[in-house]
Amino acid sequence: MKFEYSLNGVLNYRKTVEDLKKHELNHAKKEVKLQEDKLREMKSEYSNLLEEIISKGSFDVLEQKQYYRYLENVKEKLEMQRGRVESCNQLCDSVRASVIDAQKDRKIMEKLEQKEWKKFLLEMKREEDKEFNEMAGILFYRKEV
Repeated sequence: MKFEYSLNGVLNYRKTVEDLKKHELNHAKKEVKLQEDKLREMKSEYSNLLEEIISKGSFDVLEQKQYYRYLENVKEKLEMQRGRVESCNQLCDSVRASVIDAQKDRKIMEKLEQKEWKKFLLEMKREEDKEFNEMAGILFYRKEV
């Protein structure tokens, strides 16, 4: 007799779901890294701009207005990028939680499989014992006759 897990299809499905969620998590992590890299670049650009303004020293009113508008524009883009990074982090956390849930679902099915395997082994042992008892009975009967 061969062991076949009755819920093997469900277990395979849950493994597939877990693998897909892990792939999605990897993608989300890459997106977070990409957005964080962009944010670092933007911060560096902003710092370089400030250094340029400071090193320039004096400038006329028109230049001052242009620098001010440009600084405000860069600050606005920085805030938008921070928002993107935050939303990517939230998405990553959400996907991570779904991976954990998928792992729990898979582990539940694996534990059920282990219980079914132990039950199968116990039944096999009982069948074996039953056969040995029958053989012992037959041998005992032959000795008596």
